[in-house]
Amino acid sequence: LSVDDDSHDSILEFYIDGATLQVELDTSLGLIEQTWLFYRDSFPDVNYLQLPMGNITEVVSITYTGGSVSSADYSIDVGRNQLKLNSDVSWPTGTDINVAIEFKVGFGTTAASVPQQLRQAVAMQVGKWFNNPTLDMSEAMSNGDAAYERLIARYLRSDYP
Repeated sequence: LSVDDDSHDSILEFYIDGATLQVELDTSLGLIEQTWLFYRDSFPDVNYLQLPMGNITEVVSITYTGGSVSSADYSIDVGRNQLKLNSDVSWPTGTDINVAIEFKVGFGTTAASVPQQLRQAVAMQVGKWFNNPTLDMSEAMSNGDAAYERLIARYLRSDYP
């Protein structure tokens, strides 16, 4: 292959997107900076709110039917992917108050800012898929991948299969 051969670019981009998503789902971490919107019907009965994606860099807003929660009322627990209320504050109460949380996650704005182990896990998956394009996904999942598992082990979400 020549460096000028771009005939595989579109499939490689497809595989990179899929492998990045796989690593993000397996670890519950946003790799490259991205904004998430998380919706709930009500606030929790506990003093923290669990977010679905980690590596939180900023909470843009917490709004609900009838108002918003001030950023002075909570702190971000990055290690647990949680917003924790200050001891003197309570979540707004009510049912069906349509809570919306906008937050940002990611290691940075480029792939270079992602830890090397996670970049390697993405590259490993891309290589596996590119070199074995007829690989059935159920077969790929049942075979396991010890090298991939070792690369992401320290980043795995707590409920990883």
